[in-house]
Amino acid sequence: MLALNAEHKTYLIKELILGIFINGGISASLAWLNFHNHPMIYLWNGSQGITQDLLPTIFMITFMSTMAVTLTTRGRLAKSQVTPRALLASEAWLAKFPRNVVLRSISFALCFEVLLWPVTIGLLYLFNIHALSFIDFFIFKIVFGVVLGLLATVPIVLCALADKYHSQT
Repeated sequence: MLALNAEHKTYLIKELILGIFINGGISASLAWLNFHNHPMIYLWNGSQGITQDLLPTIFMITFMSTMAVTLTTRGRLAKSQVTPRALLASEAWLAKFPRNVVLRSISFALCFEVLLWPVTIGLLYLFNIHALSFIDFFIFKIVFGVVLGLLATVPIVLCALADKYHSQT
Protein backbone atom coordinates (compact mmCIF):
# COMPACT_ATOMS: atom_id res chain seq x y z
CA MET A 1 0.00 0.00 0.00
CA LEU A 2 1.28 3.44 -0.87
CA ALA A 3 1.81 5.91 1.92
CA LEU A 4 0.99 9.24 0.30
CA ASN A 5 -0.01 12.52 1.85
CA ALA A 6 -3.05 14.32 0.43
CA GLU A 7 -0.96 16.45 -1.94
CA HIS A 8 0.89 13.50 -3.46
CA LYS A 9 -2.27 11.38 -3.63
CA THR A 10 -4.05 14.16 -5.56
CA TYR A 11 -1.04 14.61 -7.84
CA LEU A 12 -0.86 10.87 -8.58
CA ILE A 13 -4.61 10.65 -9.26
CA LYS A 14 -4.42 13.56 -11.72
CA GLU A 15 -1.52 11.91 -13.54
CA LEU A 16 -3.39 8.60 -13.64
CA ILE A 17 -6.55 10.19 -15.07
CA LEU A 18 -4.58 12.10 -17.68
CA GLY A 19 -2.72 8.90 -18.59
CA ILE A 20 -5.98 7.00 -19.08
CA PHE A 21 -7.01 9.31 -21.89
CA ILE A 22 -3.58 9.72 -23.46
CA ASN A 23 -2.56 6.05 -23.35
CA GLY A 24 -6.00 4.84 -24.41
CA GLY A 25 -5.88 7.29 -27.31
CA ILE A 26 -2.40 6.26 -28.38
CA SER A 27 -3.33 2.59 -28.27
CA ALA A 28 -6.51 3.22 -30.24
CA SER A 29 -4.57 5.19 -32.85
CA LEU A 30 -1.93 2.48 -33.23
CA ALA A 31 -4.60 -0.21 -33.56
CA TRP A 32 -6.47 1.77 -36.18
CA LEU A 33 -3.38 2.73 -38.20
CA ASN A 34 -1.94 -0.79 -38.26
CA PHE A 35 -5.01 -3.02 -38.44
CA HIS A 36 -8.12 -1.20 -39.71
CA ASN A 37 -8.00 -3.20 -42.97
CA HIS A 38 -7.73 -6.57 -41.20
CA PRO A 39 -10.99 -8.37 -40.41
CA MET A 40 -9.14 -10.71 -38.01
CA ILE A 41 -5.94 -10.22 -36.04
CA TYR A 42 -4.24 -13.45 -35.02
CA LEU A 43 -2.13 -13.95 -31.92
CA TRP A 44 0.85 -15.24 -33.91
CA ASN A 45 0.97 -13.79 -37.40
CA GLY A 46 4.41 -12.28 -37.80
CA SER A 47 4.46 -8.50 -37.91
CA GLN A 48 0.67 -8.46 -38.25
CA GLY A 49 0.05 -10.50 -35.10
CA ILE A 50 -1.03 -9.46 -31.63
CA THR A 51 2.22 -10.71 -30.10
CA GLN A 52 4.36 -8.56 -32.37
CA ASP A 53 2.06 -5.56 -32.03
CA LEU A 54 2.30 -5.58 -28.25
CA LEU A 55 6.09 -5.20 -28.23
CA PRO A 56 6.24 -1.64 -29.64
CA THR A 57 3.01 -0.73 -27.84
CA ILE A 58 4.43 -1.59 -24.42
CA PHE A 59 7.76 0.04 -25.16
CA MET A 60 6.42 3.28 -26.66
CA ILE A 61 3.64 3.90 -24.15
CA THR A 62 5.96 3.28 -21.21
CA PHE A 63 8.80 5.28 -22.77
CA MET A 64 6.58 8.27 -23.61
CA SER A 65 4.79 8.12 -20.25
CA THR A 66 8.11 8.13 -18.39
CA MET A 67 9.41 11.05 -20.43
CA ALA A 68 6.26 13.13 -20.05
CA VAL A 69 5.57 12.40 -16.38
CA THR A 70 9.20 12.78 -15.30
CA LEU A 71 9.70 16.10 -17.12
CA THR A 72 6.32 17.45 -16.00
CA THR A 73 6.93 16.45 -12.39
CA ARG A 74 10.41 17.93 -12.39
CA GLY A 75 9.00 21.18 -13.76
CA ARG A 76 6.32 21.27 -11.08
CA LEU A 77 8.88 20.49 -8.39
CA ALA A 78 11.10 23.34 -9.64
CA LYS A 79 8.13 25.74 -9.49
CA SER A 80 7.12 24.43 -6.04
CA GLN A 81 3.74 23.33 -7.41
CA VAL A 82 4.30 19.96 -5.78
CA THR A 83 6.67 18.99 -2.96
CA PRO A 84 9.32 16.28 -3.29
CA ARG A 85 8.75 12.91 -1.64
CA ALA A 86 11.44 10.55 -0.43
CA LEU A 87 11.08 6.91 -1.32
CA LEU A 88 9.97 4.55 1.44
CA ALA A 89 12.00 1.44 2.19
CA SER A 90 9.50 -0.65 0.19
CA GLU A 91 10.03 1.66 -2.80
CA ALA A 92 13.85 1.80 -2.59
CA TRP A 93 14.17 -0.24 -5.80
CA LEU A 94 12.96 2.85 -7.69
CA ALA A 95 16.17 4.68 -6.74
CA LYS A 96 18.03 2.28 -9.03
CA PHE A 97 16.45 3.85 -12.12
CA PRO A 98 18.74 6.42 -13.77
CA ARG A 99 18.13 10.11 -13.15
CA ASN A 100 18.77 10.93 -16.82
CA VAL A 101 15.28 11.11 -18.32
CA VAL A 102 16.11 9.29 -21.55
CA LEU A 103 17.90 6.46 -19.75
CA ARG A 104 15.11 6.29 -17.18
CA SER A 105 12.51 6.11 -19.94
CA ILE A 106 14.37 3.32 -21.71
CA SER A 107 14.85 1.46 -18.41
CA PHE A 108 11.18 1.65 -17.45
CA ALA A 109 10.13 0.67 -20.99
CA LEU A 110 12.40 -2.38 -21.01
CA CYS A 111 11.25 -3.45 -17.54
CA PHE A 112 7.60 -3.27 -18.54
CA GLU A 113 8.37 -5.02 -21.83
CA VAL A 114 10.00 -7.93 -20.00
CA LEU A 115 7.30 -8.13 -17.33
CA LEU A 116 4.10 -7.35 -19.20
CA TRP A 117 4.56 -8.96 -22.62
CA PRO A 118 4.80 -12.58 -21.43
CA VAL A 119 2.02 -12.05 -18.86
CA THR A 120 -0.28 -10.63 -21.54
CA ILE A 121 0.47 -13.44 -23.99
CA GLY A 122 -0.02 -15.97 -21.19
CA LEU A 123 -3.41 -14.48 -20.30
CA LEU A 124 -4.51 -14.56 -23.94
CA TYR A 125 -3.57 -18.26 -24.07
CA LEU A 126 -5.23 -18.93 -20.72
CA PHE A 127 -8.49 -17.51 -22.04
CA ASN A 128 -8.00 -19.39 -25.33
CA ILE A 129 -7.81 -16.20 -27.40
CA HIS A 130 -5.93 -16.94 -30.62
CA ALA A 131 -7.56 -14.32 -32.84
CA LEU A 132 -9.68 -11.20 -32.46
CA SER A 133 -11.96 -9.40 -34.87
CA PHE A 134 -10.81 -5.88 -35.60
CA ILE A 135 -13.40 -4.32 -33.26
CA ASP A 136 -12.47 -6.73 -30.45
CA PHE A 137 -8.78 -6.03 -31.05
CA PHE A 138 -9.46 -2.28 -31.09
CA ILE A 139 -11.23 -2.51 -27.71
CA PHE A 140 -8.48 -4.80 -26.37
CA LYS A 141 -5.80 -2.29 -27.38
CA ILE A 142 -7.61 0.62 -25.71
CA VAL A 143 -8.04 -1.35 -22.49
CA PHE A 144 -4.45 -2.59 -22.71
CA GLY A 145 -3.12 0.95 -23.15
CA VAL A 146 -5.13 2.20 -20.19
CA VAL A 147 -4.03 -0.67 -17.93
CA LEU A 148 -0.40 -0.30 -19.00
CA GLY A 149 -0.55 3.42 -18.26
CA LEU A 150 -2.10 2.81 -14.85
CA LEU A 151 0.54 0.22 -13.95
CA ALA A 152 3.45 2.33 -15.17
CA THR A 153 2.39 5.74 -13.89
CA VAL A 154 2.59 4.95 -10.18
CA PRO A 155 6.29 3.99 -10.09
CA ILE A 156 7.15 6.70 -12.62
CA VAL A 157 5.54 9.42 -10.47
CA LEU A 158 7.10 8.10 -7.26
CA CYS A 159 10.51 7.99 -8.92
CA ALA A 160 10.16 11.54 -10.27
CA LEU A 161 8.96 12.94 -6.94
CA ALA A 162 12.04 11.44 -5.29
CA ASP A 163 14.60 12.74 -7.80
CA LYS A 164 15.85 15.28 -5.28
CA TYR A 165 16.81 12.47 -2.93
CA HIS A 166 18.90 10.31 -5.24
CA SER A 167 21.57 11.35 -7.70
CA GLN A 168 22.22 8.42 -10.03
CA THR A 169 22.86 9.28 -13.68
